[in-house]
Amino acid sequence: METAEGSPEAGADLKTFATRFGVQGTCDARFLLVQRAFERCFEELGETGGAVGVYFQGELVCDLWGGVANDDGRAWQKDTLVMPYSVSKPMAALCCLILIDRGLLHPDKLVAEYWPEFAEGGKGDCTVAQLLEHRAGAPFVPENCVPEDLYDEVELTRKIALQPALWHPGDVLAEHAITFGHLCGALVRRITGESLGAFFQREVAECLSADLHFGVPQERLDDCAALSAWPTSTIQELKCMSPLAEVGLFQPDVLCQPSVVNSREWRQAQIPAVNLHCTARDIAKVYSSLAGSSGTQLVTPATANLLQTPSAPGIDKVFGFEAQWALGFQHNDWSEEETGSSIGSTFGLGGIGGSVAFGCRIKSKEDTGIVSSLGFAYLTRQMGSWERADYVQHCLLKVLVDLQGKMP
Repeated sequence: METAEGSPEAGADLKTFATRFGVQGTCDARFLLVQRAFERCFEELGETGGAVGVYFQGELVCDLWGGVANDDGRAWQKDTLVMPYSVSKPMAALCCLILIDRGLLHPDKLVAEYWPEFAEGGKGDCTVAQLLEHRAGAPFVPENCVPEDLYDEVELTRKIALQPALWHPGDVLAEHAITFGHLCGALVRRITGESLGAFFQREVAECLSADLHFGVPQERLDDCAALSAWPTSTIQELKCMSPLAEVGLFQPDVLCQPSVVNSREWRQAQIPAVNLHCTARDIAKVYSSLAGSSGTQLVTPATANLLQTPSAPGIDKVFGFEAQWALGFQHNDWSEEETGSSIGSTFGLGGIGGSVAFGCRIKSKEDTGIVSSLGFAYLTRQMGSWERADYVQHCLLKVLVDLQGKMP
């Protein structure tokens, strides 16, 4: 593994040091605005290490990386893995979507039909669709949970099932920040007999020849980027997003602790709501497939179409903003503010700290049909706001609006 020359001296500005390595990779000439935006993230927006991946019409058009992978100045490489927090959640949901596609799981059936223990505590009326759309009423881990409990997937899942519902299933939208992956994993295990991580590795990662892991293999641990320390102001902003944010995100207080999330134990555990480790180009490849590219299809077109029909929007009780979900994938209209031009609705999710990944079926300028597919990811090790990802997305949208006008 290549190591950059030199390292930041004690007290040195890591952001300045990171710019020495520049942005590397490949970029289609039509998407150079995206590359320039990524470069600006290092030059002006405080990025220290990250990657961008863009698939357009089934082709990898941007595969970019830059900066450092840890505070010691190790250069970010093409195969550097990083944990993007809640970007993980749709990948956990995808495992359930594959089971739906095969007729082994049905969105309208009760979770308890597959996982009887989940009916405890007033959760018996919860449907699979409600679980996938964060309306199960089980958004928090048990109060007495300690960090080590997160490493025992089976035992923590059992404890989550026994908890009483905070709300009647279906009534309240509240992102299940840590528990979501365990809920999806329980369905996968009950139906297939294997863990979500094992199922995901075979049915998604290996199927697409993609570098994606719920549970990093021993031989890949040294390829993981170390997440930076969190700015105190960002942690405070997260805690103030809603009255329930502190419980949802900081019980137990592990998500913003570098000593925990950068540990071998955390990286090799299966905590599917938050600890996927991946490259930007490979999670973008997943979204390209789900958006309808002509390459390898993870599910049939009919099942992929389910991701284009979100449920009614609601105010998320944990994050405090309006959200809309389709079977575990969050929807947002993607429009250019200056012109009002819209290319479609994105489906995916961002993660606290600044990473984001999504797919989009790009519609024609006249809105008469779908003309192309897109998969996008911006992944970072530098914890902070979504300013950097938002800026790169904004520049990508400009490119796509221009291309939209040239498509038949």
